[in-house]
Amino acid sequence: MTSVYRGKGDIKATLLITGFGEFHGVKSNPTEEMIGNTLISYLQENPVDGIEIIYRSVLEVSAVGALHGLLEMQRRTLLHSNVKAPVFWIHFGVNGSTHDGHIQLEEIGWNEANFRCNDERGWTPASQPISRTTDVDHFKSSINVPFLVESLRSKSHTVKASQDPGRFICNWIYFNSLQHAKETGAHSLFVHVPPFDAMNRSTQLKIIRDLFQSLTHADALPSTAHQSVRPSALGSSSPMEWAKIGVVCVASLTFSMLLFKRLQNL
Repeated sequence: MTSVYRGKGDIKATLLITGFGEFHGVKSNPTEEMIGNTLISYLQENPVDGIEIIYRSVLEVSAVGALHGLLEMQRRTLLHSNVKAPVFWIHFGVNGSTHDGHIQLEEIGWNEANFRCNDERGWTPASQPISRTTDVDHFKSSINVPFLVESLRSKSHTVKASQDPGRFICNWIYFNSLQHAKETGAHSLFVHVPPFDAMNRSTQLKIIRDLFQSLTHADALPSTAHQSVRPSALGSSSPMEWAKIGVVCVASLTFSMLLFKRLQNL
């Protein structure tokens, strides 16, 4: 599969990245501009060795759009099942209510949908669980967020950890991503960026670039976290057995999407 971006040297981190388009109150989403346009050019001019980006997409700001994006990320990850490097699903969204000039690395996705406005398909859930198939009220990222924050702050970046991604689409995709990345053996992180008037584009691009570099470090993952999604990580699985595992993982996310659509129509 063709890479969107590949740095020099051995690959230490395989990335799949998403941003979001416009939505209620935010006509110009910085993540759409960066993920959709300028980030890859910036990385080509300011290379990061040891990373490979195999997928990037700007998603519709809706629950259905988010699930479609996750299904494609899961499919791409499974197609790359022979990689030796850890696989990271990195989601970017804008926090339009913050003007303190910080980028937030979210540690937790909450099992609650409480949209402050309609999503782009007109859905407005109020204080309801995202998943009715699990008893947990949240999932925590398997990525070592405190290490990433410390690493970025050592380069004088204004970054902080957060455990409150809101309860809109950012939290919706993050909770689902944490659940389904785990099934695939990947690691998920949500990154909240401020509007460009609170932190300019060039500063944000530099922080994102350095974030990707930090993900190549061994300390980015706890020693207990899965280190890859290759078949050998699951024992001596044959290609046919691995294919069956892939079908189960994709079917799980597809079922979540169908269940969600059914609940919307109730």
